[in-house]
Amino acid sequence: MDEKPKRRAKLTGATSRGNKTVATIQPAPAEAASPVKPVTASQLVANKVEIGFLSNVGSVRTNNEDSFSAFTASVPRLNNDGPELVFSFLAIADGMGGHENGEIASNMAVRKISEGVLRDFYLPSIEGRQPGRDGESPIETLTFLMDNANLSILQESQRNRTSMGTTLTCAVLIGQTAIIGHVGDSRIYVLEKSSKKLRQVSHDHSVVQRLVEMGALSAEEAQYSPQRSVLYMTVGQKPQIEPDVEVVSLVDASAMLLCSDGLWELVDDQVIEEALNKAGSAAQACEKLVNAAIEAGGVDNVTVVIAKF
Repeated sequence: MDEKPKRRAKLTGATSRGNKTVATIQPAPAEAASPVKPVTASQLVANKVEIGFLSNVGSVRTNNEDSFSAFTASVPRLNNDGPELVFSFLAIADGMGGHENGEIASNMAVRKISEGVLRDFYLPSIEGRQPGRDGESPIETLTFLMDNANLSILQESQRNRTSMGTTLTCAVLIGQTAIIGHVGDSRIYVLEKSSKKLRQVSHDHSVVQRLVEMGALSAEEAQYSPQRSVLYMTVGQKPQIEPDVEVVSLVDASAMLLCSDGLWELVDDQVIEEALNKAGSAAQACEKLVNAAIEAGGVDNVTVVIAKF
């Protein structure tokens, strides 16, 4: 019997704090940034997929409660039958809770979801199996992983008798398909290849957004409402959550952006769209967007993760 050909994977990831199992970055507290000193992004590349990422404390806050994860791998198919499969994972979390609690919550969320995606999506992919937990669809699997992250943070909060929570937004990219998961008001955007237009594919879990949907508030009123940051669903504050998990086609996508509210509350969609269209690389797009948020006041932490196809 012939020996089964071995699979080899080219793996690139971003990591900090010596973490060897997940591609997670937790920015450390930093001095306030200045618009006259532009920040610089980092980038990962696998095959034709670029992933840029950048997180900044902003101009007002003294600590960064955002966390993010970036991972991409180019995996040859069995017997080199067809083009390489590019697997990528992007995640972002915006913590809340004051003091160090927000940082702890966002870091835990990103770490838990990254570990689960590597185990339940990436490993099956390189082993020639269907991505997902045994007997579960990719949507069911990602829902389970987000539920698990929620319970882990809630248990940590109860153990330490503290109150903390976080948004959690992520995307598993396999070829031309993305499975996205979302809780809170961090966002996912897709830049359409044919129209060059920006499209928001996530749904804000904010009270103001719900009022807009009910017709009780206009979009313009929502933009300036003092309640625009009040969320009705977060990770780590209740035993049960209902994350938005869905499949998004990337056939007509030239880029995907994940960002915290530190970007979209200060930078118009048109500016985001222009940056994604004109930037020469994912890293350059990250730099343009983060610097735009800082120049607009930088009142919050700002984090962006961009995949360009």
